Amino acid sequence: MTNEEFITKKKRAKFNLIWNSLINKLPKSSQMPLEKNDCRFNTQLSHKEQYIVCRRNDRPVVKIYMNKNELKQIYLDYHAYLTEIREYKIRAKDRIDNGLEVFSDQDRLERTLSKEIRRFVNEKKYAETLIRIGGSSIKSENEIDKLLLYQIGDYVKENRAEKKFNNIYFEFKEYGNKKISQLVKRKHKVQDILIEQKVSQFAEFCNKQKIADIYDLILIPYYCKSLVSEFGADCLQAVINSIKTFIDLQIQHL
Repeated sequence: MTNEEFITKKKRAKFNLIWNSLINKLPKSSQMPLEKNDCRFNTQLSHKEQYIVCRRNDRPVVKIYMNKNELKQIYLDYHAYLTEIREYKIRAKDRIDNGLEVFSDQDRLERTLSKEIRRFVNEKKYAETLIRIGGSSIKSENEIDKLLLYQIGDYVKENRAEKKFNNIYFEFKEYGNKKISQLVKRKHKVQDILIEQKVSQFAEFCNKQKIADIYDLILIPYYCKSLVSEFGADCLQAVINSIKTFIDLQIQHL
């Protein structure tokens, strides 16, 4: 598996958890939608596919239907999505300025393009809000993408100080808040968890970054680009497996 494939695989897996959380949280009825960030959301089943119905509170009622794949593509490559919006706006302006259209009515052309731009703007707001409802955020994902190797230790320290279950790396959340809370209280040391030779380089990195115990380890964003570039997909997967194996052994005695 290449490094890029590893990152994509992890983000896809995380998105599946986000989507499942969304579907569980959003009501099926449009009469009692979930309201967040001046938006209203509910789910709707159509042709055996689940859609999220999105509306704005502060606009005329224009619905946007978003399925899992559409939201996933925005989540996986948000920067490409923003580029798509910018490029559409540039093309729209060019069509208006240069008359590159079959519309004989200039006002009609401008209204048509303006409507599509508003759709993009609304879709962007819906996507960002839905991802937050699902337990993540575009902002946090961007921070992870930009995180430099020497900043990992500070990232862990900052997230640890917040004491939020949501900050835990997504693959460890399956153990649940209660078991994780009991584990971190015991402060198991990194050197007792990462004991295999194939993860020794990562263990040394943890020592240099003052990543000291299991709580620190489960806060590391393992699909961070700088981290994957430095250690590679195989090493990081081995680290994740080692932590899971250790947790599995420990929870037997909780």
